[in-house]
Amino acid sequence: MGLPIHNSGRLASDLASEARELNTLDVNIRAYIPSAILRIGCILRRMSHRFSALILAVVMGGCGKHEAGPAVAIDPCENLRQLDPHCGWTSHWDHMQGRTNAIDGTKTEFLSLDSTDPDGTSGGRLSYADLRICLENGKLCGDKSVGVYVNVHGMVAPVSYETQHSTPVRIKFDDDKPARETWGIVDSNDALFPHGSQNQFLSQLIRHKKLILEFSYYQQVPRTLTFEISDLDDSLKSLGVDIKAQTAARDSAAKAQAAASEALERAMETSDRKRRNAAIEAFVGAHTEMGRIIASQIELCKNKNFPNDYCWEPADGSGPWGPFSTAAIATKYAMEHYKDHSK
Repeated sequence: MGLPIHNSGRLASDLASEARELNTLDVNIRAYIPSAILRIGCILRRMSHRFSALILAVVMGGCGKHEAGPAVAIDPCENLRQLDPHCGWTSHWDHMQGRTNAIDGTKTEFLSLDSTDPDGTSGGRLSYADLRICLENGKLCGDKSVGVYVNVHGMVAPVSYETQHSTPVRIKFDDDKPARETWGIVDSNDALFPHGSQNQFLSQLIRHKKLILEFSYYQQVPRTLTFEISDLDDSLKSLGVDIKAQTAARDSAAKAQAAASEALERAMETSDRKRRNAAIEAFVGAHTEMGRIIASQIELCKNKNFPNDYCWEPADGSGPWGPFSTAAIATKYAMEHYKDHSK
């Protein structure tokens, strides 16, 4: 049944009013769905039943077009890091910006790597050791500075009261057999280092992927620290440091020095032999045939037990005779021998 004609003016006015409310409702629904739902209830109470279905259609349409906001990332370690700073951590080398000496221009910088397992606690918080490498002008620190060392959080146990700056350790690279060594302890007693073999130790670090170090705190049982060292070579090269090339150059220089020392020693030995042979000839005088024969038969002993003594080897094969402390004594003995056998 249609509506009476005389009510058509009021109906148009109601429709316009309700349309304005619908527009406002649609905007609010899109922004805030919960508050929109409450407003829907209020509007529906004031509006006629004939427009209820239309309003619900608008609401459903707004819900269909609503876009969800970006997902919020949840960090499961946000609270745990206060107790364990390594929660969510991955092993990596840190480059510590160095300093440049204003007088001589020496540049000092560090590479540092945390252990994967804690070495103790401090104030209810886990603490981790760090393996540190000191570089001066692109080379391992030396002389007054320690080049490779491990910082820990406690007093390292010394070998004994008499040996306060040494500590026994065991080290293991990858799947190699463990090796026992004696390391040094710094004056503050909270760091240890491979005393006397730091260059060799650094070369080992570059060639391997994992280091396990066993040491002891004072009056405590031994504990182990693990370091994932696989990226060390790349980290050093990023700083312009090629340890493998430095090691090869150092080994080559050492071989050359050893060869030079050996050559010098041989030259001195040859020169000394010639000098001593000349002394023998001078002593005998070499004025007679017998003197020349004796001079050719006396020389430094071939026996390694008497490298600086003289021996006489006569032509009849009855020798060698000696050792004699001087060429003169050997020559005198030979002369007397010939005299006795010539009678």
